[in-house]
Amino acid sequence: MSALFIPLSIVCTFLMLHLHQPQQLYRHIFLQALVIHGIAIILITEILSLVQQLTFLPVVLFWGFSILLQILYLRQGFTDDIRSVLKSTFQKRLQTLQEQSEVSFPTILCLSSTITIIGICLLTALIAVPNNYDSLTYHMPRVMHWLQNQSVAHYPTNNLRQISFQPGASYIVAQLQLLANGDYFANLVQWSSFLGSVIAVSLIAKIFDPKSTALAVLLCASIPMAVMQSTTTQTDLITGFWLTCYAYFLIKSRHYTWVSLVWVTASLGLAISTKATALFLAAPLSVLFLWRLLTQAKAESQYGSALLKFLTVQFLALCCSIPHFLRNISTFGNWLGEDSSTRVEPVALASFLINSLRNIALNFPFPIVWQGIEKFASLTSLSINKSSDTYGDPDSFKLFVANSNYLWTFLVPDEDRVASPLHIFLMLLILSYIIYELISRSFSKTYNSDHDSLTVIPFVIFLCGLSGFILFSGLVKWMEWNNRLILPLLVLVTASLGYYANRILPKIIQYILIASLSLTGIGYSLTPIHRPLVSLPPLVPKQSSSILNLNRVDRYYSGFGQAGTILKQDYESIAATLDEAKCYDLGLSQGIDDLEYPLWVSLHARNGLARIKHINVSNPSQKAPEPFPNQEICAVLEKTETGFILRNP
Repeated sequence: MSALFIPLSIVCTFLMLHLHQPQQLYRHIFLQALVIHGIAIILITEILSLVQQLTFLPVVLFWGFSILLQILYLRQGFTDDIRSVLKSTFQKRLQTLQEQSEVSFPTILCLSSTITIIGICLLTALIAVPNNYDSLTYHMPRVMHWLQNQSVAHYPTNNLRQISFQPGASYIVAQLQLLANGDYFANLVQWSSFLGSVIAVSLIAKIFDPKSTALAVLLCASIPMAVMQSTTTQTDLITGFWLTCYAYFLIKSRHYTWVSLVWVTASLGLAISTKATALFLAAPLSVLFLWRLLTQAKAESQYGSALLKFLTVQFLALCCSIPHFLRNISTFGNWLGEDSSTRVEPVALASFLINSLRNIALNFPFPIVWQGIEKFASLTSLSINKSSDTYGDPDSFKLFVANSNYLWTFLVPDEDRVASPLHIFLMLLILSYIIYELISRSFSKTYNSDHDSLTVIPFVIFLCGLSGFILFSGLVKWMEWNNRLILPLLVLVTASLGYYANRILPKIIQYILIASLSLTGIGYSLTPIHRPLVSLPPLVPKQSSSILNLNRVDRYYSGFGQAGTILKQDYESIAATLDEAKCYDLGLSQGIDDLEYPLWVSLHARNGLARIKHINVSNPSQKAPEPFPNQEICAVLEKTETGFILRNP
C-alpha cells in the first residue's frame, strides 16, 4: 500500500497545479508534477542520509504527511473550485476534440501504435525484475548498500561505479524499494520516463506545428533503445526525459520570469544528477538559453539581468549534485569520480570526426558502411584504432569489420547495443535537406520568408541535438555500447524530426515511415532478449525464455544462459548455508564487475536483515567509512576464476 504514496502524491500535486493554472495543458502540468517530485526525492534522500535515517519509517512519514497536507489544501475551501475548474477544462477539451472530429488515419495509426508500445512496455516492466547487466552489477547493489547503511554516503566497494556515478535515478529506485519492500516497481522509473519523454516531445512538437505532433510522438515511442530501456533500471532514458523537459521549458517561455526559470533550472539539475554526460549533452541547449535571454534583453538593454538569470540557473542546477560531488572529491579527489577510462584523452579534433562516423555506424550494421568508414580513415590518415579515443581493445572497430557477419547483432533487441537505423537515417536525410536549403537560400535572390521551411525553433533544437552528438563523440571514447549513451539526444530531436518529416516527405513516404515505425516499436516492445513477453529463436547467447513462463527468481538470471543457471544454484546454496548457520553478516570479496544483486535477493529471501560488506578493497574507496566493523562478519564469500569459496572470516 505504501508503494502507492509517490504516485498518489503526484496526482495531488497535479490537481494543485491545475487549480492555479487551469489554462495550461494537462501534459504541461504533468511534467511540472514529475519535476517537483524528482527534486523532492533528491532532497529527502540527502537530508535523511545526513542523519543516517534513510529507512522505511521516515520515508513513509514524509510521503504520508505530504499527501495529507496536499489533500487538506485541496479540501479546505477549494473543492468547489477544483470541480468547476476540472469541469470547465474538460468541456473545453471535449469541444476541441469535437471540432477536430475528422482525425486523419495516419494520426490515428501514430497515436494507437504509441499507446500500444507504451502499454506493452508497462506490462513488461511490472512482470519483469531488474536483470540488466548494469542493474545487477551496480544500479541495484548500490541501492541495497544505501538502504543497509541507511545513507547514500560512499562505502568501500570493489565496483567503483556503485558510488562514483551520478545517483539521481537510483534515489527514486531506493525510495520505491523502501516503500514496496522489494524491487517490484524498480523498472517503473524508466518506464515513467518513457511516458514522460513521449509527453514532453508532444508538447515541443505542438509548439513547432500541431500537425506534426502525432508523428513526433510515434518517432519517440518507437526508438528501439528507448523501448528496450523502458523496462530496466538503467539511466539513459530518464536522462533523456529530463533533458527534453529542459528543452521544453526553455522554449515554452517567450519571456523568462524567475518563476518560469524554476522549471528550467530543476529540469537541468535533474538531468545532471542522473548522468554526468548531461553536463555536455545539455551544453548546446544552455547556449540556446543564453542566446534567448540576450535577445530578450536587447530590447530593454538589460544584459546584466540576462547574465544573472543564466548564471543563477546553471549554478542552482549544479546544486542538485553538490552533495554527491563532495563525496566524490573526498573519496577520489575528483568531483566526477571514477570514469572507467571512458573519457577521450587528450581531446583532439580528429577524435570528434572519427568517433562521430563510428557512432553513426553503430546504427547501420551493414558491412558496406563499416568498410567505407575504415577506407575513409585510411585515405585521410585518421586512426580508428587509437586507445585514446577507443574504449577497451583499440582494434575493436577493425574486428567488427573483419567479422562483418556479427554486425547484424546490433539489430537484436538488447538494451545495451540495439541500433536505431530508421531514426538515424531520417536524421541524416533531414540534415542533408537543411544543408541544401541553407545553400540554396544563400544563392537565391528571391527568397520568400513566408514559405520558410526552416522555422527557427525546430531548426535550433535539431542543431542542439546534432551539436550534443558531436560533443559526445569528441569527449567519450567509442565503444559498441554508445547507442545507449546517445539515447537522450535521440529523444530530444524527435520533435524536430517529426516536424521536418511532416513538411518535406511525400504523403506516401510518410505512410511507409509510420507503418515501419509502428511495426518496429511494437516488435521490439514484445521481444527484449532479457525479458521478452514473446521469446525470439535462440540466435544469440543472451536470449531468455518468455518471462510469462518463468518464476520471479528465475527472471533475475534470464538472458545469461547456462552461466545464469549456475550462478543461481551457487547463490541459493550459499544463502541456504548461511541461513542454516544463522550467519547474516557477510564479507564479500569479488571482482570489479560481478553480478552482485542476485546475491542480495537470495540472502534477503531467507532473512531480510542479512548484511553485505565488501572486503579486500584495493581502490580509492577503501578509505570510505566502513558500513559495519569487520568483527561482525561471520563468513567470507570469495569470487575466484573457478567459482565461489565460502569460508570463515
